[in-house]
Amino acid sequence: MRYLILLGLITTVTGCGSSGSTEPTGSQSIIDVTVRDDIGVPVDRIPVIVTMSVNRIDGRTGSNGKAGISVSSPGTYTIRVVPRDGYAGSLEPTVKSVSVETNATALVDFRLSRTGNSDTNPKEHSGGYTGW
Repeated sequence: MRYLILLGLITTVTGCGSSGSTEPTGSQSIIDVTVRDDIGVPVDRIPVIVTMSVNRIDGRTGSNGKAGISVSSPGTYTIRVVPRDGYAGSLEPTVKSVSVETNATALVDFRLSRTGNSDTNPKEHSGGYTGW
C-alpha cells in the first residue's frame, strides 16, 4: 500500500514540473502578449484573439498580464485584445499586427485605460462642496 501511495506522489510531482515557459518548441512559434493598465499594472483575464487569414486562436491573459499563444506557421498575425469591464482602449490601439518567424517568439504589448478614474478631486471646504 505504501508503494502505491509513493508511486502516486512521484507521478503527481513529475506531472507538475512544467515551467509554463513561452519558449518555442518543435516547429512552433510563440506570440507573447502583455497587457498592462494605464499605470503599468498587469491586467488579467483579458481575452486575446489571434488571427491569420481564416485561422483564429483565442487566449486569455493570466495574473501576470501575459498570454503565450502558440502558432504553427510563420507569417503576419493580427492580435486583438478585448477590454473587460473596468477597462477601455487607450491612446494605443487594441488591435496590432506582428510578423512571426519560424521557431521564434514575437512580443506584443498593449496598454488599457482603467475606466471611472480621475486625477481631479472635488475641493471640499467647511462650507461644503464648491466644485471641481
